Amino acid sequence: MLMWVIRNNSAVLILGVYLLMGVFACTPANNSDQASEVFFGLNHLKKNFVAGETIKLLFETPALSEMGLQIDNGYGTYFLTPEMTDAGISFTLPAPLSTISGHCSWQLIHKGNVRLQGQFYIHPETESKINMESYLGPRNIIAGTDQGSMLVSIPSDVYDNPLGQGTVLHFNERYRGQNQNFRDTVQYLVSWRYIDKKEIAGRIFIRSSIGRHPSGEMYADIKPAVAEDFSIALFRNHEYADGNQQMILRTAQIKDRFNNVINDGTLVTFGIETGLGELLFTNATTVNGIAEAKIIHPAAEASWNISAFITGEASSNTLQVSFEASVKDYDISFSTDGQQLIIGPIIGFMGQLVPDFTDVSITITYEDGRKELKTVWTGNGFANLDLGGLRGQTSAFRIETLGVLKTLTR
Repeated sequence: MLMWVIRNNSAVLILGVYLLMGVFACTPANNSDQASEVFFGLNHLKKNFVAGETIKLLFETPALSEMGLQIDNGYGTYFLTPEMTDAGISFTLPAPLSTISGHCSWQLIHKGNVRLQGQFYIHPETESKINMESYLGPRNIIAGTDQGSMLVSIPSDVYDNPLGQGTVLHFNERYRGQNQNFRDTVQYLVSWRYIDKKEIAGRIFIRSSIGRHPSGEMYADIKPAVAEDFSIALFRNHEYADGNQQMILRTAQIKDRFNNVINDGTLVTFGIETGLGELLFTNATTVNGIAEAKIIHPAAEASWNISAFITGEASSNTLQVSFEASVKDYDISFSTDGQQLIIGPIIGFMGQLVPDFTDVSITITYEDGRKELKTVWTGNGFANLDLGGLRGQTSAFRIETLGVLKTLTR
């Protein structure tokens, strides 16, 4: 209460302040929009989990609107909503998240603000099963070369999580009845084993394992190297040029420089120089390193040079083979009615009749200068040509069989 009193032309200010109960009294404003003070606390949380294990985060705080848990791992960011518990709220990682190994960080977020944060680690589950995904290649290795093969293993758990750095793997290798064991560790998700070069052909069996979890069986084949030069031989029943019998051309067992027998199925080509400017070829493939080809005797006296080769790799010696004439002479005549040309009997090298179906070539010359070639075949040592079916008057016949040439004029 303020009072002003005017006395003796002077102004006196009298200030009166009345205090109720002698004190000032304060009360909080009744503002419903002001938030109450909230405590955010985390119950004990493990720092390490195993993939597939139930992972639950418990917080000692009441459930509030606009509250959630943000999870970050190597695959992305996820937002979880809370569940009510007697002690507060909880967040349970769903199966897809709890089975992914690696580092995880979390943030408890309320109205856009981070209230609490932390991290934990999920390790691969290695007790129930380990998948040993393995690759071996190349599967074929040439003996004695710098080429080798490599086994690569990518171990993972049942949830396809790669195993951690430094995980120990064991390799078992079996070659030519001998076993070898090696030890390696996972580096940057994979482990590898280089298979050294070998000089002896064979098959290498190999596997990898972690503890009681093995991979499947794998193998690589050591193939023979390039073939070395080889020899050939000739086998025949007689030395006569009868155009009938087969002779056999056979290689020795072909090997590489490490004494490995070359692969089955290797193509060997036999080449024949006939001495008449002709080149003949026949092929055969190897079985147990040996190739064998058959060829018919020539039908006339000849001298052949025979050799063999494997294209781009090896060649053989050269065989010089001679063939004697199997027939020295034979008769030719006309039948009594002049309608048949009779050739024979044709006698072979032992005085025998030549085999049936021995071919006889006949060149017919007509009076007008035309020439015609016909072929007939023997039966019981004879060959006949029917002249009645010829077109025109003939003047001469040239007959050849088994390298013996004869002529007959009319």
